[in-house]
Amino acid sequence: MNKVKECSALRMKASRWKWSAFLFWLGLFCGPLAWAQSMCAEVKIEISQDLTLERQAFDAMMRISNGLDELSLSNVTVTVHFADAEGVAVTATSDPNDTNALFFIRMDSLQGISALSNGVVQPASIAVIHWLIVPAQGAGGTNTLGRYYSIGATLSYAIQDRSGTINVNPDTILVRPMPMLALDYFLPSQVYGDDPWTPEIESPMPFTLGVRVRNSGAGDARNLKIESAQPRIVENELGLLVGFELLGSEIHGQPADSSLLAEFGTVKAGAAKIARWSMTASLVGRFTNFTASFTHANELGGELTSLIESVNTHMLVRDVLVDLPGRDGIRDFLAATDGFTVFESSGTNLSVTDVSVASTLTYQGDMEDMVEYAIQTPAASAALYLKIPLAALAGKDVISAVRRSDGKELHPANVWISKTRDRGTDSWEYCVHLFDTGVGGEYVVTFRDQADGENRSPVLAFIGHKVVAIAEPLNFLVEASDPDGTMPVLGATGLPAGAVFEDGRNGQGEFMWTPSAGQYGVHPVCFTASDGQYEVFRMARLYVGHSGEPLTNGLPLSLSDWEPEIKDVWASSRSDEATVWWDSIGGVHYEIYSTTEPFTEHAAWQRVGAGREGTGAELEQADASLSTNEMGRYYRAVLAGEQPDARSLWGVIRRDVAASGFTMVSPPLLMDRRFNGELGVALAEALSGSNGGIGSGGDEVYIRKPDDTWRMLYLDASGIWREFNGSASEYELPVGHGFWVRRAAGSPARITFAGAVGNDGRSTTPIFQGWNILGLSEGKEIPLSSTFATANPFGAATEQQADQIVIPMPDGSWRRLIYLQGWGEPYDGNWFDLNQFQILSDDEVLEPGAAIYYLRQGEETEITH
Repeated sequence: MNKVKECSALRMKASRWKWSAFLFWLGLFCGPLAWAQSMCAEVKIEISQDLTLERQAFDAMMRISNGLDELSLSNVTVTVHFADAEGVAVTATSDPNDTNALFFIRMDSLQGISALSNGVVQPASIAVIHWLIVPAQGAGGTNTLGRYYSIGATLSYAIQDRSGTINVNPDTILVRPMPMLALDYFLPSQVYGDDPWTPEIESPMPFTLGVRVRNSGAGDARNLKIESAQPRIVENELGLLVGFELLGSEIHGQPADSSLLAEFGTVKAGAAKIARWSMTASLVGRFTNFTASFTHANELGGELTSLIESVNTHMLVRDVLVDLPGRDGIRDFLAATDGFTVFESSGTNLSVTDVSVASTLTYQGDMEDMVEYAIQTPAASAALYLKIPLAALAGKDVISAVRRSDGKELHPANVWISKTRDRGTDSWEYCVHLFDTGVGGEYVVTFRDQADGENRSPVLAFIGHKVVAIAEPLNFLVEASDPDGTMPVLGATGLPAGAVFEDGRNGQGEFMWTPSAGQYGVHPVCFTASDGQYEVFRMARLYVGHSGEPLTNGLPLSLSDWEPEIKDVWASSRSDEATVWWDSIGGVHYEIYSTTEPFTEHAAWQRVGAGREGTGAELEQADASLSTNEMGRYYRAVLAGEQPDARSLWGVIRRDVAASGFTMVSPPLLMDRRFNGELGVALAEALSGSNGGIGSGGDEVYIRKPDDTWRMLYLDASGIWREFNGSASEYELPVGHGFWVRRAAGSPARITFAGAVGNDGRSTTPIFQGWNILGLSEGKEIPLSSTFATANPFGAATEQQADQIVIPMPDGSWRRLIYLQGWGEPYDGNWFDLNQFQILSDDEVLEPGAAIYYLRQGEETEITH
């Protein structure tokens, strides 16, 4: 008998992992109701953001070699130990909420062993275990050289009735100092868009949503990014017709672009960087409250490994520039705190003295289109700020501001004119503002009349969605104005049959329609305003419901989920391009978006190409960025200006087939499942054929039948799937079923599937007594426990009697689950993992394209997915 070989030392490999936190920005916006002058309607909006950065982590690997040819190692238990450079034990935990530990550790993978506790290593085999280890904040210390730790393990096992223990040689890791981030968000109180109490339609005025990321830790924050979603209204009890939009971002003074992704790069220890998003509101209003919070992904340690110290919010007064010696020349945030504070881009905070009450403004004289005023302030020991009202500033711009005592010319960002009013019935209040880091005294400020600008585009008032019942009239006004005084021409395209839109030639147009019984549904309409040079548009949805139909969120219940629908998507394993098709309505504007993770709360959507105007026919949009190495991408069609979500999705999903062997596969999307249709074409494109029949060297497919026999198909040299007898196959794979692909060639293959996303709970798949091959995903990850609960699994105390799920693993092994009854609490009524010897977690999912075996011990049933 060969002796047991000792396990090797624990091997550590340092790596950099993407660590993320989810930020939630919540604002309470108060805007005017057109029908109630004295009322302010409150709207709660949310902006979700995803902060990511690289951080140090370690892959720990242990190999256990069983050199016995006939005996297993049983009761194998591995315990990992941590110690500092002095040999003193330190705490590690798998609980992301245990903030007293120095390390987070979780088992990453098992190969050749059933579990970490009381596991089994088969005779003459090698087990490989991987852990992910993430240091917590403080583990790296504050010295730039970092801190050393040793990580070892104790292995206990049994061979028949004899027990043994091995102390695994430790390996040493060097933990680098880590960053610690404080985030400060900034938002102005008063923002401007259209005012319902004025006859003209005012353009939205962009304002800043700013953030400063300050790193107070001893290590650098590398590859730091904040990806923002568009604002989302989460509460609007009075139905205020208002919209919010992020237009683009700028990072640490670099020019803004249209992306909502702020890439900070490296934020060095003790330093800071800032970002600004340009934002608009369609109505005038005021933010009365502003909060932010954050959560962490538990997979990398959650609260324990958090690198965020705090998230704070402040009301922004102005983007100013602290011009003291040694500063970086990047605009800073002047915010209203208990007084006023400048949050500098470099990370420091500068207290500001408000000298408004003690300052005076005196007219000095004018010349042509310029006028000069003197501002006298008291002496100040640090930075100062003032705000003085002056009605004569209407129609003026600041030209210069000079401090008389030393001739210092203030930066243009530090002197400005504001105009404010609560609503259109009030007069504008004009004020001059001044910020300076000097000693105060007398300033000479020069103003000039605003120059006539170039032609500006007209402005369409917010329209919103309209709801009407069949046979009831729908009439509403569409309003527009032009900042240059031109009377805009109004129009509408995509009008439903019988609808009329009349331009009154006075900045107002009237829509009139009484829908008939055959016009139930949703009708997108595009309204336009033109000044002869520029044309702008707004999309509106007209919901036509049944008479008396209940409403949800103000929309007919039966139509509340309506969205533009994609008609088809094409993609190939041989091409870096996908094409999306959809039916269009003439004059209606559309956009196509894509993402890799549509079902997460913080999905990052990217627009594919430019927006398209409908022609009344089928439109197509190419996506040239779909690499053949990308395993999944989802597409969504929306009306122009609307935000995509996880409804009405189509996808492109790829699955790999192993070389020279068998791979279990299922169609991962809703698609034509015929072997002489889309399914057969997708398989044939990636696989290899032969004309000699089964076993002649071509790739083959094996499909299990309800009577426990197999349907065998082979691919011929021309790409046609044929039955065992050589006839062209017309077989259609049942919904929810999978199959085996036998790859004869010595190279792997990648199959590309395209289709609609399903899994809406309306698909059912029969499960026959005996073995079934199931593939239940239609584009979504399928929760195993809750999904298979719909099949009424048959429970028993032994695997010979209970329903089983058998899952193929990447290493060629099998994972076996049984449905328990007769074990008592907490096991009964749960799926039990025989490999891990524990109850199956509710988080376990079946991925798109994955297939499994299901052994049905009871009578025939069905599963809903």
